Amino acid sequence: MEDHKKIYHRRRPHLRCLREFHLDRFKGWALLTGEKKALGIGNSVFLTISTHWGLGTHMAKLSEEGIMHSVKWVYLCEFFSIMSPGIGRIAYASLLLGLLPPIKWRSRMLWSLIWIQFIVDIATVIISFSQCRPISKFWNNSIPGSCWPPKVQQNTGYFQGGERLFDILF
Repeated sequence: MEDHKKIYHRRRPHLRCLREFHLDRFKGWALLTGEKKALGIGNSVFLTISTHWGLGTHMAKLSEEGIMHSVKWVYLCEFFSIMSPGIGRIAYASLLLGLLPPIKWRSRMLWSLIWIQFIVDIATVIISFSQCRPISKFWNNSIPGSCWPPKVQQNTGYFQGGERLFDILF
């Protein structure tokens, strides 16, 4: 019985250090991972609603109302589908910085790449949601209003993808 207490007391400081290590170094990573998961759930919910209205079905088999509602829910899903990977990249960078030894130039480079990606993601969301006035004009052509040419959204997507490729190569 006495040997058991000695082993417990010898291991206890290590467990305390391990617990403090996790709390201090990975708190930001854990919070961001939770936000990423919440955005992923929002993405799944909106895509499920869109699938209910006909996403994935050939357009010839859908009614006008089904097409309109499917496009509406996919459009509203864009915020979640753009921001979820962005928050995930920030969480991963936070995890890397917690695991690696602190080298100032490495952490500055990593955070600058992550913040550039985050700014591009925010700009993409803003462009996406400001392309039609009123917003409902995007999925309902019978509403009076105006939308930007589709080329604007296409070029924004190309820019966002090119920026990701640059970051991967860097």
